[in-house]
Amino acid sequence: MALLGEVMLKSTKDFGTSVEFDLYQSDFGNTLLEEYHIGSQLGSGTTYLLIRKCDGARFVLKAISYCDNISKTSCAIAPFKCPGMMEIVRFAQTETYDYLILPYSEGIWHQTFEIDR
Repeated sequence: MALLGEVMLKSTKDFGTSVEFDLYQSDFGNTLLEEYHIGSQLGSGTTYLLIRKCDGARFVLKAISYCDNISKTSCAIAPFKCPGMMEIVRFAQTETYDYLILPYSEGIWHQTFEIDR
């Protein structure tokens, strides 16, 4: 389980229903771990930093509970690239969550404080 990141494991109270457990149990999670390192949690929700192993590029993994009902919308908009709309790099579903991989974009916080990479 260390592959999923120590930060992720500490952030969840109920491991059996957690994003970490879902990734560990799913084919998508195994595929994800072949391509990316999962880094720290971003914010206080189910958003994590991804670092692509082959080139160090940064992405964001967003896990969305099925109760949010975003599946159909995500599948429909994933192939499109429009100005002003965040690109969806990859979309995947498991039994518990929908996962979006999005480009990582640094905002004003990073510009102001120059956070170390």
